[in-house]
Order: sequence, then structure tokens, then C-alpha cells
Amino acid sequence: MAKAREVFLSEFEGKATAEGVKALPADILAELLAQDELKVAEESAVIALVDAYMKSRDEIKPLLEEEEQANDAALVALLSEEEKKSREDAKAQKAEEALKAAEDAKAKEEEAFNALDDLGKI
Repeated sequence: MAKAREVFLSEFEGKATAEGVKALPADILAELLAQDELKVAEESAVIALVDAYMKSRDEIKPLLEEEEQANDAALVALLSEEEKKSREDAKAQKAEEALKAAEDAKAKEEEAFNALDDLGKI
């Protein structure tokens, strides 16, 4: 970890990408960016990285359809307890909505069948 930290700080603009840091917990990234040893020519590079990092964090929440990512231990470890609860609630709500949609579809199918039966077509 010390070597990775050293490379991050000394070669920030060439090595630090949103893709490369998005798996880092926010507190570790903040600690790295706060270091006096951070070599950066333009502060806008740090701002751009933080902006991209925050956008990648925002993308973590709506990944409910991608269960393999939602179940990935590394990703789940990045989530706060509130985010985890939110995911569980959204998953339960989605399951409820799917059940209701299936029930509604069955009711419509039965209604159509009964209408045809009443007409003597079945």
C-alpha cells in the first residue's frame, strides 16, 4: 500500500483516474488528496478526479438490476448502512411491483377469457 500511495502522490496526473480510484473508500481518497506530497500542476485535475469519483459513487446506488455487482463484496463494502438499507428497500419494492404486475396481467387474461366465454367463442 505504501508503494501505491507513493506512486499516487508523485505521479498523480499520469496515474490517478476515476476508474482507478472509484473502488477506494471516500475517506482514503480524501486522505490521499490532502497530502502535501501530492504532485499536481493544476488543481483542476484534482477537481476533475473528485467530480468523476462522486459521479461513480452516484452510479453505485441504482445498480439494482445488476445483481452480480450489487452482491460483489468490494462494492457492498463501500456502501454506507443507509445505502445498503436503501438498496434492500428498493429491491423489495421492485419485487412487490413485479408481483402486482403479474397479478394484474393474470386478472386481465381471465377477464378476456370470460368475455370470450360469455360470447360463446370458447
